[in-house]
Amino acid sequence: MAFQLGSRVLIVDADADVRRRLFNKLLQHEIFSDVVATSSDAIAKLRERAYLFVLLDVTLADDGARNVLRRITALPPNERPIIVATAHNVESARGLDVELVQVVLRKPLDIPNLADLIRVCVRPTSERPPHEHEDHDRRDRIEN
Repeated sequence: MAFQLGSRVLIVDADADVRRRLFNKLLQHEIFSDVVATSSDAIAKLRERAYLFVLLDVTLADDGARNVLRRITALPPNERPIIVATAHNVESARGLDVELVQVVLRKPLDIPNLADLIRVCVRPTSERPPHEHEDHDRRDRIEN
């Protein structure tokens, strides 16, 4: 049986090549995702829908990763996505909220292992309890 997650995975990375490769490789593993390049685009996506898994490049310009993390902390804990940060080195991930960021992966990413991590972290929709709030209610909780 195929594992299909819809687009409840959000990839946030400034590098267009990385975004394209991640999207295509995860698609080969039947994991569908939304991809964005900036923190403002990520925050807009988070307002639109409830993501289950966010892959976040910690080296986004203008402290973008921390801005995204601040917005996610505005969500009730039971509505927060699993957050996996990506970095070229450990130093760039220092200072991240360890209560919020579950894992830091070093680039270049091992896509098959990433796909397995997503599968382990996120149960298929049919096995999840329904959200108490609709996606459109998220706009009220994630402020500009």
